[in-house]
Amino acid sequence: MTDTKPVFPNLKPVSDEQLEKIAGGSCTAEELTVIFENLKENYETLVDFTSYVIERVVNSTTGN
Repeated sequence: MTDTKPVFPNLKPVSDEQLEKIAGGSCTAEELTVIFENLKENYETLVDFTSYVIERVVNSTTGN
């Protein structure tokens, strides 16, 4: 039986429109808050995935 986990199922990339607003200084505080919260969630997803991969590698090399 293969244990599988979806890869990055909840990523919320920053859109081109959002990048243009940030670069142009036309973002509201609320828009920036949403963008940064999404980036934080993406980071946490990446950390979870990395931990998952490390655990799989360790378990495969130790026979667990």
